[in-house]
Amino acid sequence: MMKNYFIQLLSICLLFSCTQEDSGLYVGPPKDLRYAGVADYESGDYYTTYQPSVFTGGEEATFGLTSVTSQSGENIALENNFSISSQTGIITFLEYNNLLPGDYTFDVNVKNSMGEVNFPNILTFTAHQAAPKNMIYVPHIYSVFGNELDFNSEIPRTKGGGPYTFTLHNHQDIFSIDETLGTVQLSQEYPIGDEETEVFSLDISIQNAKGDLLKEEAMFVELLGKNVGKLLFHGISFQGTEDSYGLENMVTEPHYGTVTKELLGQEYTTEITEEVSGPVFASNMWRRAWAGIPFQVRNENGVINDDIFIGYWSWEEESRNFLITDTIDLTDFEKSAYVSTTGMWRYNGGAMNDNQHLMVAVIDADELDLASPTTSNWEILDNDISDRFYQYPSGIIEEAELKANGTVQVEIPAAYLGKKIKVALVADFLNPEIGALARRFYVHQLQVRAQ
Repeated sequence: MMKNYFIQLLSICLLFSCTQEDSGLYVGPPKDLRYAGVADYESGDYYTTYQPSVFTGGEEATFGLTSVTSQSGENIALENNFSISSQTGIITFLEYNNLLPGDYTFDVNVKNSMGEVNFPNILTFTAHQAAPKNMIYVPHIYSVFGNELDFNSEIPRTKGGGPYTFTLHNHQDIFSIDETLGTVQLSQEYPIGDEETEVFSLDISIQNAKGDLLKEEAMFVELLGKNVGKLLFHGISFQGTEDSYGLENMVTEPHYGTVTKELLGQEYTTEITEEVSGPVFASNMWRRAWAGIPFQVRNENGVINDDIFIGYWSWEEESRNFLITDTIDLTDFEKSAYVSTTGMWRYNGGAMNDNQHLMVAVIDADELDLASPTTSNWEILDNDISDRFYQYPSGIIEEAELKANGTVQVEIPAAYLGKKIKVALVADFLNPEIGALARRFYVHQLQVRAQ
């Protein structure tokens, strides 16, 4: 272990020693790209490289990830495995990537006004296998009709490195599991009334050469009667850390720039900047970013668990921030669709719902501007649902009360049926002169259902 860190330290020193040449003397396309080495990486873990050095003649450079190749010559899919910052060249190994143990090589391209250069085999690393650390199914809840025998869950996301063996430990009379892939199927038709729903919690274990892990409640399957709306999206989150917002199938997107909105019958305009209103992590909690936050919740069986809510706190500054879902496929649904969210708010400070809102918005996924998602043509379905959320009590939260008093449903317009969409919850904290921006929003459940 110490040897690996020494090698990494040495490579960093060499990396920066190579930048001593006066890059102002060089004019031309990018050259001499160098990355520091990657030490002790385990499959599925989140990791970022150090910023590389490159000579560009003093010009701004744009970085791109050309390919990642395994030791056997196989091209590895970049999606869900890697990303690169186009401005800095920092490469991110995405959490829950599906890399098998072995050696991998990066090809990176760099572009400036003088040309574009591809740097093959610029960085090589080894993904080591470890005992399974975690396993998650996305979606975490599947919605299946009782006679839907072609149902097949997604492959779970894992940490540790395969090959794996998966085992289902309960409800084997209804469900089965692919021992190699971890996908879950319905074994036979399940008799259920047209208006009924039954929910099953599945315990699944994962094993590799280094060890095994039993994950209780690894996934849920709700079996539906034919007249029940099908669950198409269920938000998944984990506790946020300094390195992660804890959002699995959603993203937090802050809005910067001019905001105009009607408050108390008058038009209000303000300018939101990253310097004042950007995300901040302090005291183990994100502010001005949607992120996972744990609360103690007593479920309907009397068991107390640490549930993860998706929280937003503007921290006394003006802000607008979008919680945007992954793409939701409504192409096979033409009858109806709606957003269902359960949540709570905390602190009475300020003017409450006069200047602190939680909007619900929808957009055709094909119309979303990926470079500027917050300025895309979102349709606002509800200006503020926080007035129908549950007020946070002191101590333990009763799940039954939260659901009964904090669930809001918003219909998705018929124009979006038959399309692929994205849904957003938009936190708006504006004009502190009306009242202090003191409230906090906590979303316990965000779902989309359709028929």
